[in-house]
Amino acid sequence: MTSLRFVGDLSPWWGLGLAILVAIVAWRFYHRENSEIPGHLKVILPLLRCLAIVLGILILTGPVLHHQETIGELGKVKIFVDASNSMTQTDRHMSLVRKLRIAEQLGWISREVPAQPKAEALQNISDARVKLMQKMESFNGDEQESTQITNGINEFIDVVETEMVHFSAEEKNNVSTEIVDVMKEKVSGPVNKDQIQQLVSVTRKTLPRVQEFESAALQRIESELQVTLGSGNESIAAAVDLFDRSPRWRRVELGLADGRLNLLEKLRERHDVEVFFVHQEEPGSTAGLSQDFSFKSFLDRDNFTQATNLSSRVSETLGASEEDSDRDEENSGEEKTAIVLITDGQHNDGPSPIQTARRLGSQGKAYYNVAIGAVKPALDLAVVKLEHPQFVFAKDEVRGSMIIRDSMTPGIPFVAQVKHEDTVLWQDQLIAQNVKDRRIDFEFKVDELVDELETQLADNVEKHTHQITLEASITPLAEESESTNNGREMRLSVIAQGYKVLIMDGRSRWESRFIRNAFERDEQWEVDTIIAGETTGQKTLPRGEEKNQFPIDRNQLFGYDLIIFGEVDPELFEKKELEWLREFVEIRGGGMIFIDGLRGKLRQLDGTELEALLPVSKVETSLTQLPDSLELTPQGMEKTALALAMDKQENQEFWATLPPPHTIVPIEPTPDSETLVQVVVGEDRKPAIVSKFYGAGKVVYLAFDESWRWRYKTADLWHQRAWHQLAKFAMPQPYSASDEFVSIDTGPASYEHGEKPSIRIQLNGLDGKPNAEATVDALIWKNGKVVSSVNLIPDATVPGVYRSLADPLPSGDYEVSIRASGYNESVLKSRGQFTVLPVDSGEMSETAVNETLLNQMAEESGGKYLREEDLAELPVMLETLSHGRVVESETLLWQSYWWLGAIVLLLSIEWVLRKRAGLL
Repeated sequence: MTSLRFVGDLSPWWGLGLAILVAIVAWRFYHRENSEIPGHLKVILPLLRCLAIVLGILILTGPVLHHQETIGELGKVKIFVDASNSMTQTDRHMSLVRKLRIAEQLGWISREVPAQPKAEALQNISDARVKLMQKMESFNGDEQESTQITNGINEFIDVVETEMVHFSAEEKNNVSTEIVDVMKEKVSGPVNKDQIQQLVSVTRKTLPRVQEFESAALQRIESELQVTLGSGNESIAAAVDLFDRSPRWRRVELGLADGRLNLLEKLRERHDVEVFFVHQEEPGSTAGLSQDFSFKSFLDRDNFTQATNLSSRVSETLGASEEDSDRDEENSGEEKTAIVLITDGQHNDGPSPIQTARRLGSQGKAYYNVAIGAVKPALDLAVVKLEHPQFVFAKDEVRGSMIIRDSMTPGIPFVAQVKHEDTVLWQDQLIAQNVKDRRIDFEFKVDELVDELETQLADNVEKHTHQITLEASITPLAEESESTNNGREMRLSVIAQGYKVLIMDGRSRWESRFIRNAFERDEQWEVDTIIAGETTGQKTLPRGEEKNQFPIDRNQLFGYDLIIFGEVDPELFEKKELEWLREFVEIRGGGMIFIDGLRGKLRQLDGTELEALLPVSKVETSLTQLPDSLELTPQGMEKTALALAMDKQENQEFWATLPPPHTIVPIEPTPDSETLVQVVVGEDRKPAIVSKFYGAGKVVYLAFDESWRWRYKTADLWHQRAWHQLAKFAMPQPYSASDEFVSIDTGPASYEHGEKPSIRIQLNGLDGKPNAEATVDALIWKNGKVVSSVNLIPDATVPGVYRSLADPLPSGDYEVSIRASGYNESVLKSRGQFTVLPVDSGEMSETAVNETLLNQMAEESGGKYLREEDLAELPVMLETLSHGRVVESETLLWQSYWWLGAIVLLLSIEWVLRKRAGLL
């Protein structure tokens, strides 16, 4: 096969363009100087001159004919290069020994590196130790495994004795006495079943000594190399500096297609080689098979991905080529395939790569995994997760946690903060502790920020919920290896409007008093309280439009967000009023909290319009002893409404410390409800707080009226917080924005990748009443363009309400507008906003190579595991894959006599024709 290539200083397109430009200028000049020549020569002579000029200029592009001939049968080598974000990391923290070995392989320094033989010997001992430890961990006493254990110990001893020749006499003596001799004694002669257990025990105690020796020896080698660096060895110092500045992907590129190693060229001499990127585009994207292989085109598209999938790309690519392989095998026999996976091994997306390796290995396709990067984590601080509520009230304090990965040297100070643009809302001075996952709690207010946002609203649009984006971050430290993982965005929906609550009770008991105080002390709540019944000064239910009166019409009742219903005699209500209360939950979607007591008034709701609301039924048994404590159920532990401490376990323990009620109503939860809190009574558990959905709303039932006891020694601290959170749990989620005709809600401020965004609207007619007869669509906008349209379905239970789920969308910021039949789009001004988050894989929070995974993949497929510095061994390992070779040669056209001869010939013909025409 012969192909044309260009290896000159100019690219072929630049060269051709320049040649054409000069040829045009020459043509025009020729015509101007030779206007009287015969007609046919006016074309031929300039054409000959221009062709000569074009050939002359094209010499600068370096045209080459590349000849390739295959002799024998070639095996296939599929090289998969990890192109995820973690490959953009540097490895400044890698040991100096490994840095120099890699630098030597890439041709940055000579092959005479100090302490190199000793370092390689130490690595071989370490690999043998890890291999033996893995065998010991899987040992279960089986007789066949006993033989493998003894063989493994003998192999380990052989490696140690072989490699110790590179160490001092004192080091060899210590290792022989403390390690080799001890293990030799135990494996000398046959080993029976009882002795194998003793052998395993001794070996497990001995191997840590080997690890201690490795650590001490490596430290001495590193010290020797540091002395070499400090002694003014400029070539080594320059190589180390270049390594520290080179990201992982750059070292891969240099190893494959540049420098001393030039792995692709060596592999192509014997095998059929293809190179693929492991990223999230279409499978089978070939990175380039020629000498110009480079990450450059990939980088130009900023295409490093947020996740690493080491399974799907390999599986799909090989699967796509299976048919071709089958057709070739019919003609040329079985082709062998090797998979070279070059990666840091941080698989965090897609199916298990171990299963893929096992399946491909059974087909004769072995993995040769090359680990790029340091084995140990770098010095780094990373924000790996944020825990915070999706919705908060403007006057509330936002409470949450920042989960960070702290692998810094203990004692180094750093600052964690939460800010909005340039405004810092919370910050704390902390000290590094070198722990894997560390929780940092934060707490701040957003009321001033909401006040500022409200000044930016459009006319005729009322904003009930503001969506704000905050950044939780750690200030970067000079010692960190990676600073791009120091922050994460936090998106909140801040509810700006006030809320109305109606508290009703049949007597002025402690519970209703303190609940009323808990809401009245917070300015975001508008509270109406009605105390009516036989034992009060108000024998009948006060009705009217004034404060602390029961509404005289249904719409006025629907203006509340929450109703707290105590032990009120149902006979105080008219039948239509009980129907309103039921419809308040069922149709309005309001929240209702029932507070029971020992007077049994709520039992009288049986048989009334409110019976269906209750999530419990009464039982006749009574408690024979006082409750011991309160306890969250598994369902209750998952509810943020009951979170009085950030950590789940701490929250469970905190609830157990709250003063329990002295009395509790015996109840049985209905099948459609869930118990959130229970009381511990001796060995028994009794339901205390139960909830259920009813229609469009939610009901919460308390089987006791003594939550006021939670004020003991803490006043309003926990009592008020618990009741506010419980109220928000029961209440309907507000619409985020509204105008004269439409109210819109798009759910939380952000959705995870793959989630379906929820869209809900309330449509009103010209008369202000709900319009349930329109055809409604939601238009989803991104960057000023409509990217999706969703038909909203009328809610059968709530007139005028339309809702639907949008299809999953790509990550980004979106805006939602409404289009409805019978309405001009200009009057439907309300807009909803939400963000679809990118895949959160934690790609940049893990800085170390996953050797365990890559080793296991290689073993499962029958392949080999290599470190970055062992890349040069790959051609030798794959040598038996092919029974042939590729012969390549090149003809340098731009240096050939044929090219020069063509130019001379064209100019000679032009000279002859000019002479005959009398132009010379």
